[in-house]
Amino acid sequence: MEKSTKLQKLKIERRSEYPVGSPQEFGESMYWRFSEFEELSVDEVKKCCKITISYLLNDSEASMRLYYEMAGKHIESRGMLL
Repeated sequence: MEKSTKLQKLKIERRSEYPVGSPQEFGESMYWRFSEFEELSVDEVKKCCKITISYLLNDSEASMRLYYEMAGKHIESRGMLL
């Protein structure tokens, strides 16, 4: 019983870490957080974002994977002509 209670508590804590807003807003926010480091180029900022997104994808439930994938695609498309 104690183990299942801990698991439920962990799931509730993880849920509180989930982002609020659209994947595009999340991607944009992440991009600007990394771009605050003045010594990073645009490509390096994108690389940092991709690494972070990959960790989020590996550490998330299936329902959030699509969200993070969409955020990653938004980051990749920054600076590209559509």
